Amino acid sequence: MNTITIAPGETLPVKLDWIRYLGKDTLSSSVFTKDNSADAISIVTQTYDDVSSVVTISDAVLNEVYVLINTVTTENGKTAVRKFKIYCREKYANSI
Repeated sequence: MNTITIAPGETLPVKLDWIRYLGKDTLSSSVFTKDNSADAISIVTQTYDDVSSVVTISDAVLNEVYVLINTVTTENGKTAVRKFKIYCREKYANSI
């Protein structure tokens, strides 16, 4: 499961690339949902194009861990699901 770090108060776009899964197929829909642990975090926007999906998140609480789920359907009728963790941590000026 991929992991992403967000700072408290930050609004962050997250892009998931589906090109390896798709081959010559393309996305026909993409929906992001929160699992039960993700109550506090907000899904601000969600979009997709032929090969990727993007969710913008905000309202994360310091030291909390959230799980978001992206379910996509392709033009050829295949469905796939990816989960990823979001850690809310302070970010410092000298961090990489």
